[in-house]
Amino acid sequence: MKLSRSVEKYIEMKRLFGNSNVWSAGFLRAFSRHVGDVSIGSVTKSNVLRYLELGRTSDVTWMMKYRMLRAFFEYWIARDEVRELPMPRPRAATGRPATLPYIYSVSDMRRLFWATCFMRRLGWRTVAPPTFRAVILFLYGTGARIDETLALTQDDVDLRNHTVTFHHSARAMRTIPIGPTLSQWLRVYSVSNSNHAANFFARKDGKAIEPRLLYVTFESVRRRAGVLRTDGLGRQPRLRDLRRTFAVHCLKAWTEQTKDLRKMLPILAAYLGHVCLSSTEEYLSLAPNRFQKQLSHLSPASAQSVRDTAL
Repeated sequence: MKLSRSVEKYIEMKRLFGNSNVWSAGFLRAFSRHVGDVSIGSVTKSNVLRYLELGRTSDVTWMMKYRMLRAFFEYWIARDEVRELPMPRPRAATGRPATLPYIYSVSDMRRLFWATCFMRRLGWRTVAPPTFRAVILFLYGTGARIDETLALTQDDVDLRNHTVTFHHSARAMRTIPIGPTLSQWLRVYSVSNSNHAANFFARKDGKAIEPRLLYVTFESVRRRAGVLRTDGLGRQPRLRDLRRTFAVHCLKAWTEQTKDLRKMLPILAAYLGHVCLSSTEEYLSLAPNRFQKQLSHLSPASAQSVRDTAL
């Protein structure tokens, strides 16, 4: 297949999944014009590097272009149009090193839950330990955003049908299924929570939990649990990394089950509330290295698979 045709087919695929990024489309077309209308399988690392080095660009812009080309060629590798990834080594950052999200292990999560037993000693009387545990479990088991989680009302959480509806965010409304284990945890929490607050997750006085309060509480519990980053690749683990952890654990489970990632990624994108599939594709680079080979050789599935993967 000619490079120009492969670019247009790729752009059309992205549009079908809701990604109408004009800048990205223009960049790929410009790359095609620069290399020439050769066979996509004949593009070399030198071709890619020469195009990336055109003009003067910041490290951030360079890496953005690099990732777009990498995603483009990985797409065609999965369709047997390209045999080998024609990507040079990434440019070494000259400024501040990139911050990689922290992916929590199951052991990390156990330590975090254990550390909530010491919340009273740490002085956090505003949020009850059961409420804090329920919020952490919910974020870990759904990959939901922090703001939309704290905005959930009692009516938004349907434990009878195992669904949660996000109304109160700047993004489009969506309803997601949740797994039976998470449903059971939330049911126990709901029964024990007797303050009759409007919000599903609320402070002891019934008021909504402010994100800042949750961040500070989590940081104290994390330090108490001894969940630390030791790879030097970014800042210490954060509350928002639970969303990335959910996505990566889904990818890991689907890879082990040999599911078709091309069909699962749009499902994951809808589940997480992503408008563009490219936002979901970024999680591929965070998956364990030992699964990278299988990521392009992954069988049909449905939204049920997301629920089964979740807690």
